[in-house]
Amino acid sequence: IAASVYYKWSKDFLEAGKNGLTRSTVRDASTDQVRHLKGENTDLKQAVAELTLEVIKYKKSLGM
Repeated sequence: IAASVYYKWSKDFLEAGKNGLTRSTVRDASTDQVRHLKGENTDLKQAVAELTLEVIKYKKSLGM
């Protein structure tokens, strides 16, 4: 490739990076949504823990 093309691509790349870093980030999820999802996550973890204990219990009863 020509040197001029390389330097143009390099300049464009660096400018795009600068623009990406200077933009403000916008949160898509509200605080209520995050709170709801955290609660749901906790509930699901509890369900997994209970089911895991049941599996262990049944395996022990079967002698596994």
